[in-house]
Amino acid sequence: MIKIGPPPRLLRPVLAPRLPITKLVRRRMRQFVDILEPVIWARKKAAEEQGSDYQKPDDMTQWMIDTVDKVGHKEVVDIAMEQTVVSFSAVNSTAQFTSLA
Repeated sequence: MIKIGPPPRLLRPVLAPRLPITKLVRRRMRQFVDILEPVIWARKKAAEEQGSDYQKPDDMTQWMIDTVDKVGHKEVVDIAMEQTVVSFSAVNSTAQFTSLA
């Protein structure tokens, strides 16, 4: 039996985007962004319309929106992608912690 090792480092950038798991992760991230993007736009619109009367939600998404507004304007898609990465990291950390318990 022949053992097949990992591909050479030079070929990894070419092969990685074609792997099924990479395609699945990208598709899931796009789905999450599609869900979160309207939420971010709605919050920005409500904040503009209501002005100082707007009561901000107390969650991480709002914190990220506020931080981006303070430091500089970023695209809504970027905020959603960052929220996606944070969510994936939280799920991964929780899964690792519970598997060790």
